[in-house]
Amino acid sequence: MTIKKTTLSMAIAFALASQSVLADVKSPRLTSVYGYELGGSALPNQPTRFNNFTLLELGVEWEANMGCGTFDPQVTVSNQLNGLTQGFQNMMGNIINNATAAVAGLPALIIQRANPGLYDLLQQGVLQGKLDMDFAEASCEDIQKMIMGEEGLPWEKGAMATRQQTWAEEINDSGGDAVAAKRDYDNTNIGNEGREWVCGVKHGGIGQPKVETVYDVVVAGYNILHNKNDICNNGSPTLAQRQDSDLYKYWTSADAAGDWVTSVVGEVKLDTCEGCRKIETEAGFSLEVKHSELAASINDDLEDLVTGATALTWQNLNRVSAPPVVVITPSLINTIRKRNASGQTRLIEDIANEVAYARIAEMSRLAIRMLRTGQKEPNVQSFPNAPEEIDKVINVMRENMELVKEAAKDVKPIASATVNQLLIDEESNLRKAKPVFNTMQDNKELRLE
Repeated sequence: MTIKKTTLSMAIAFALASQSVLADVKSPRLTSVYGYELGGSALPNQPTRFNNFTLLELGVEWEANMGCGTFDPQVTVSNQLNGLTQGFQNMMGNIINNATAAVAGLPALIIQRANPGLYDLLQQGVLQGKLDMDFAEASCEDIQKMIMGEEGLPWEKGAMATRQQTWAEEINDSGGDAVAAKRDYDNTNIGNEGREWVCGVKHGGIGQPKVETVYDVVVAGYNILHNKNDICNNGSPTLAQRQDSDLYKYWTSADAAGDWVTSVVGEVKLDTCEGCRKIETEAGFSLEVKHSELAASINDDLEDLVTGATALTWQNLNRVSAPPVVVITPSLINTIRKRNASGQTRLIEDIANEVAYARIAEMSRLAIRMLRTGQKEPNVQSFPNAPEEIDKVINVMRENMELVKEAAKDVKPIASATVNQLLIDEESNLRKAKPVFNTMQDNKELRLE
């Protein structure tokens, strides 16, 4: 009788334990198993669709199209005569004040009277000197354009773009006065003015932030994909935006997303101001390093979940998952707990490596999406060579992913084979336990009768 009671107690305990596993998550059995066999519990999430994205535009001064032919000669001459731009007024005033006493003693006048031929020769020499000076200036400008042009250095291209923008601003502000616009332009240290970058904010000048070619574009892409009005805010999306966000599952803020991408592919920072460090670069760590670090972190977090050091909350489980392709559930953690110590260690290590691979693949895909989206921001599009530089960054990300795939060629890509096998084993155990539980229920009903 004692033996029968002991056997019955063990059967009840096992059945109750099986039911407890069933209660851990909704539908933890065949749906999850088949999902993993197919490469994940679902197809990769599609980008969240909003009815309308916020319209992004360049500054109003660009509406003038920087057309030098749009100067109004009447306005220019009128301003000169009225002394508004002071050029004509200063010139005439100085001539009238100084000529009366000095003209008679001018050496040029004496030479002209004494030797007209010599005077003409000197006059030609002066004109030739002016032509030589103009030629030298033009040649210098040609060299400058070459340096700043297609084959030029990044910061010099930024300076050239700043020159264009400064002209646009002066044309817009001058009211059509060519002389006033040129005077203000000549008196401006172009590089110190900076150039409009993401969100229309000037970067690269005196007292301005540097142009961060990767971080700034990722932040813009993160915010645009969350349909935020302030696309330069490096904070988190709203509570409503988080619910259906693929990005938020991996980066809880735009700053985190920007930091992660730059840590992989590196960063190039530009300045255009005088005395500034014109270019600063930072190398990335590559996805292979990220995979190794992530696998170690997931391994530690999984151990804490299995030992009970951390609770089976959504946040904790999400840290060791790769949604939507590999999702770690409470049922899976309970299954690992049933293994012996050495078995747990091996399983945790295998799962950590596979989840890390899946997370890296998904994060790389989302990073490219953010870069492509931020690349379409109007000021990024108008900044010299910025779209091409982003294309290069995306290619680097893809090359990194290929290296990780090569290193993980023996691991089943994306879908976790280890998780799959564990769920199949658990399903088999549940099926074996079901007849015992049903028999116990039948016996209980008979005793009640």
